[in-house]
Amino acid sequence: MNKEISIIGSGTYGEVLYELATQLGYHVVAFYDDDKTKLGEEINSIPVIGEIDFEKIDFKDKNFVVAIGDNDTRVK
Repeated sequence: MNKEISIIGSGTYGEVLYELATQLGYHVVAFYDDDKTKLGEEINSIPVIGEIDFEKIDFKDKNFVVAIGDNDTRVK
């Protein structure tokens, strides 16, 4: 089983899911966030690599968790 995971959303909810993922034995490899001001920042030494591009990312055999608290944004 692949124990690497990426988190979509780098706000407070993303930080909480980071803690949960690490407690469950996952290695968080990246945060995705469409807020361009967060690009290049790090959360717990994990980089914020920008917005998720659903057209370019191969999702097969990769783990993601959505950490977007705003319901409307999460639905989009």
